[in-house]
Amino acid sequence: MLCAFLASTAIVALAEMGDKTQIATIALGAHYDAVAVVTAGTTLGMMLANTPAVLFGEALTRRVSLTATRAAAALLFLALGLWQLWKLAGYFFPASSLTSAGLG
Repeated sequence: MLCAFLASTAIVALAEMGDKTQIATIALGAHYDAVAVVTAGTTLGMMLANTPAVLFGEALTRRVSLTATRAAAALLFLALGLWQLWKLAGYFFPASSLTSAGLG
């Protein structure tokens, strides 16, 4: 139980660094001169946002094997990453510029 707590704490802490949630928390901390209240509020907000995901993951692994769940998650991350790279390539190489250069 302690291992699950420590692992999830470390992974979420690392994943949230530089995330939009952290940027919003910085803005709230700068706006309100109440560090403890902002910390409590943002922590509660993250708990409210993450609880359904944890419950869904737990329910999913009761119906589908953990291996299949991990494979599906990996494929989803891969698809999202490839989609972002595709969008980034379109940003740097818009179709109109490729066509005008005789490449499209």
